[in-house]
Order: sequence, then C-alpha cells, then structure tokens
Amino acid sequence: MQARLKLVTQSQHFLIAVLSVALVAEISFVVEKMGWQSFAQAVLIARALILLNGAIAVAGLWTPQRLAWAGYLAASAVLAVLIGAVTPWSVIGIAGLLR
Repeated sequence: MQARLKLVTQSQHFLIAVLSVALVAEISFVVEKMGWQSFAQAVLIARALILLNGAIAVAGLWTPQRLAWAGYLAASAVLAVLIGAVTPWSVIGIAGLLR
C-alpha cells in the first residue's frame, strides 16, 4: 500500500514539473518578443523544453495514471511536430496570439 501511495505522489510531482516547463516556455516566449533574447536562443530553449517535457511524460508512464500520461505524451509529440508547442498547455498561449 505504501509503495502505491508513493507512485501517486510521484505523478503529482510530474504534473507540477510539466506545468513548470510550460511556465518557463511562456516566459521565454515573452522575453524573446520583447527583444531581450535572440530568436536562436529562444529556439534552443524551446527544443530543450520539448525534450524535458517528453522525458517527464515518459517517466509518468511508470505511475498508476499511465494511460493519462500516454495520452499526454502523444498529444505533446503531435503538437510539437505540428505547431512547435513545448507542452499542450502552451497551446493556450499560442491561441492567445491568434486573437
């Protein structure tokens, strides 16, 4: 029972990590748009965050919520390829730009 409880806690930590990655991605985007960071630096940061997001999602496959993490991993991969979103949460920021 205690091992299962630990796995649930780890899944919560992964969720916090994913939201942190999304926050860093949005901050990087704003900093680049304000001219405080070059486009090349922004691309490098985005690629690193995409890899980190994927690694977190893969690690989430070892939690009891593996089906949810598998869906998140699939959504992350599709959105990264199609529109360059760092996380599925980043789509909210991208959608805000299209208004």
